[in-house]
Amino acid sequence: MKKLVICCASGIDNSGDEALLGILLRRYSPEYNIAIISLDAEKTRLSVNDPKYCYCTIQSPEARKVIKDCDIFMYGGGGLIQDKTSVYNPLRWLSCLHYAEKKHKKTFIYGCSIGELHYSFNRMLASRILSKVDYITLRDVVSDQLLDELLKVKNHEVTADPVFALGSPSEEEYSQVKSFFEFPDNYCCISIRHWYDTYPLLPVKVANGLHLYKGRKEYHRYVREMADIVARINDQYHLDVVFLSMCHGRDTEVARDVLEELRKNGGNAERNRIIDQTLFPSKSAEAVIKGARFLLGMRLHSIIYAINVLTPVIPIVYQDKGLGIVRTLDINDYHEVDSVNASDVCRSIEEIMKNRDKCVRDLEEIRGKMQLAESKNDVCFRKTVGAD
Repeated sequence: MKKLVICCASGIDNSGDEALLGILLRRYSPEYNIAIISLDAEKTRLSVNDPKYCYCTIQSPEARKVIKDCDIFMYGGGGLIQDKTSVYNPLRWLSCLHYAEKKHKKTFIYGCSIGELHYSFNRMLASRILSKVDYITLRDVVSDQLLDELLKVKNHEVTADPVFALGSPSEEEYSQVKSFFEFPDNYCCISIRHWYDTYPLLPVKVANGLHLYKGRKEYHRYVREMADIVARINDQYHLDVVFLSMCHGRDTEVARDVLEELRKNGGNAERNRIIDQTLFPSKSAEAVIKGARFLLGMRLHSIIYAINVLTPVIPIVYQDKGLGIVRTLDINDYHEVDSVNASDVCRSIEEIMKNRDKCVRDLEEIRGKMQLAESKNDVCFRKTVGAD
């Protein structure tokens, strides 16, 4: 069997990243000996829970060893080649790819986003290394435009995010999750995240550890608006809100701030709840969304989960990868995080509540298109690496 390295962002308790890895392992483990390079090898080992794989942490000596020993290097999903959150991200993620190219390995980027890239050094680095990749499949049209126009990279095409291949939880899986969390009959989901706690000139972990918020004023405005949205959902639509922490810990912190703001303003925060645990396998997170009347989704993969289970979704866009997804999906009703306000969001909710059946039919069409587009990832991979 040939040796395949999958380099990915697993290991940080992020449901979307773990879903991406799970799909790639399900798809290629029957045919390849696989080594996984992730952000935390031990956490990845625990989440995958299969001893047949080799696990190592990015930028470790072991990572270089498995790349040197492999036949194919795959950058597996996500949107980490960007410098919006940290100027260091492209260097970290492109270094493994560059090493694989130097060792003359087959290289493939699998259903990713590329960008934003604001710094000239990172654009030069990305252009140089990505131009030598054997093939690139992209999950959105904004990344496609970036590679064509700014980076002058030509070896790519738009497919779809691999998580569209996850499928939907069965009725039994849904019932188990609903019973475990004791959900009410009528609720909606909100997938929220921090966005004002990164400094491009600092590594993300350092900025998070120091609790540095580049935009405290913007963050407080954002929390107030989200609290107002929750209050209106409770009062006008008589729905409880379930906050779904797609990234354990980080998302929970924001949800708590929103509920505390709601409490200060006289709202009934206790009727709403936060799922403060890692939801693996990822179909557990899908099951939570499946029972919701709608999802207000900031995390990109929460939006994809909603489409997989045909739950109407209102995206909140915070980065180009989110904008790329909504444009690729042809979703016109979305909101920008820096300008999000309760009145506009509630108008979107009102449209869903009035026309939910049509929303579901539209999602069925989108889901079918995306699943077909996603299947091209595998076709392109096999064609590139010479698989049968």
